[in-house]
Amino acid sequence: MAATTTYGAIRDQMIAKIQAITPTVRSDELFARSHTRLPLRIEATSSSAFFRKFEIVRTGATEQPPHMDGDSVYRIEEATISVAYPAVPGAAGEDEIDDLEDLIRKDAKLIHDVIFSAGNYVSGQDIAVPVIQPVEMGEGVWFQDIVVRIQYRESMTLV
Repeated sequence: MAATTTYGAIRDQMIAKIQAITPTVRSDELFARSHTRLPLRIEATSSSAFFRKFEIVRTGATEQPPHMDGDSVYRIEEATISVAYPAVPGAAGEDEIDDLEDLIRKDAKLIHDVIFSAGNYVSGQDIAVPVIQPVEMGEGVWFQDIVVRIQYRESMTLV
């Protein structure tokens, strides 16, 4: 029987790995998971308290391609990591928009690399392929989304 896992275990591992990243710019402000009851896009404000707050949400249908193991199901899930960047004056440097855009891009690359690294997978997970999306510039807050396609084996519940 092959090793199995769950989406929840993979999500929790991604959260832990993102929180462990030390950014190259403004390294005193680390990534922190948003613990609000509302989605990040609704809760985030132009307050610096939301700088590098992130959430991970399932955003795609679960695929179940056929495979030949009677004890587990092969799953392909899609999740989106969203990171908030309040556009506070001087938040990223003197060149305001350019510096903020550069900071967001560097952060997205760090997240991409930690999620894609096979050394950060849980047992039963085959791969996680992150795709960095264009920055979404909102009113007072910018968001960086990274869509992750996750493939893993999950134990079947047999009756």
